[in-house]
Amino acid sequence: MKTALKNYCGIIPRIFVVVARGGNWRDRVYGEVIGNYDGTVGVLTAAGEYIDVPEAWVHVRRIKEDKDGR
Repeated sequence: MKTALKNYCGIIPRIFVVVARGGNWRDRVYGEVIGNYDGTVGVLTAAGEYIDVPEAWVHVRRIKEDKDGR
């Protein structure tokens, strides 16, 4: 996950993830990473809710690398 959060060559990656709430993959939500710090990942879910979750609960689905961040 840490390597996926690097910015390089002026490209700002958008990282789309699946989060297993409570570590249970049956209770999962989809969203976009908006930050991380010390093993905790901030995710804006598809429903518009912001959640902080442990990095172990996050699975990267897609990385979109647009120069303008879209």
